[in-house]
Amino acid sequence: GGRGRNGGHDGETRKKPEPDRTEVVLEECCTNCGRELGDPNRTKTKIIEDIPDPGSVEAVEYEVGHYECECGEETVATHEDIPERGNFGPNVLTQTTLLKFQERVPYGKIQNLFEDVYELQVSTNTLYNFTGRVADQLRPFYEEIREKVRHSEVVHCDETGISLEGEKGWIWTTTTENEVLYNVREDRSQKALEHMLGKNYLGVIVCDGWRSYSAYSSNLQRCWSHLLNESEFTADKHQEAVPIDEKLHKIYKDLKKLRDEDPPPDKREEKRKQAEKELENLVNQDYENDKVQKLVNYIKNGIDHWLTFVTSPEVEPTNNRAERSLRKIVTLRKIIGTIRSERGRYILETIMTAIETWKARGQNPHEEMQKVLRNS
Repeated sequence: GGRGRNGGHDGETRKKPEPDRTEVVLEECCTNCGRELGDPNRTKTKIIEDIPDPGSVEAVEYEVGHYECECGEETVATHEDIPERGNFGPNVLTQTTLLKFQERVPYGKIQNLFEDVYELQVSTNTLYNFTGRVADQLRPFYEEIREKVRHSEVVHCDETGISLEGEKGWIWTTTTENEVLYNVREDRSQKALEHMLGKNYLGVIVCDGWRSYSAYSSNLQRCWSHLLNESEFTADKHQEAVPIDEKLHKIYKDLKKLRDEDPPPDKREEKRKQAEKELENLVNQDYENDKVQKLVNYIKNGIDHWLTFVTSPEVEPTNNRAERSLRKIVTLRKIIGTIRSERGRYILETIMTAIETWKARGQNPHEEMQKVLRNS
């Protein structure tokens, strides 16, 4: 398609900013005949927005007071622009981290940018170390998010492969309404889930059919997007699957309608039993084609987990939330290619968790990261 947003959006007019200063623009002589002009007959205002000229780096020397108290302890004065480690300020650290993990710019290009625009010379290794420092500052926030996720009523889980120190690794994402938690693991087993959600997570997990989920918990909601994709795909190729596909779409449509009406619990219970029967009927017939049988087995394997959302209003029937979080990683993976160390894993999961959680909460990652780095 063309560039820009898809159709169907109202045009957005930007709010006029409040001017920071006003300049009066006058002319002394007529540009046509050269006569002197005097005062203007009228003025029109025009507000122009621009970004500040980057210019070169500002190097600030701080003379830091050290005090010896009579109690025998030394006190050292602090300032929010002086970082705990290293000689680079919070703006450099924030810019590097967001360029790398939000805009997905490789370190080599960030290095060129800093040199060309700001006349700041840093090696790519130094830039990598910047992101490590930011990750260390953000780690308490990461742990806080993990706790929140562990105590949420519903989580959406998904995982994708990544090359980890030359071996096959996995990036897991666990998403709630207000948190996005990433975790880099060697495996996609039940252990990985325990690592993120703790030994016994009590809420509902919205997920695909990967067996680690059912090994970890019986409280699942299997993803209907996956199911309907499978059934459409099979029905396109095999006539025998068409009635199954139509029936699944009908069941889903009815249940979604019910969900919008938000009926009382007993009505929900009744609907769920009815839908259960319908699914049972589908899977208990004999099918000739192997591919159709495979679809039916797929339904059968999740039979206890397709309908959780009917009786639990807080549960969504699809795992789209987790897939959106994973897409961020997939794009990043194309650029990073591989994670080369334990430190690299730690940096990636910590920073991506913070950025995507702030976005989920409608906060500005740049401002929030600055706050953390300035300890304010």
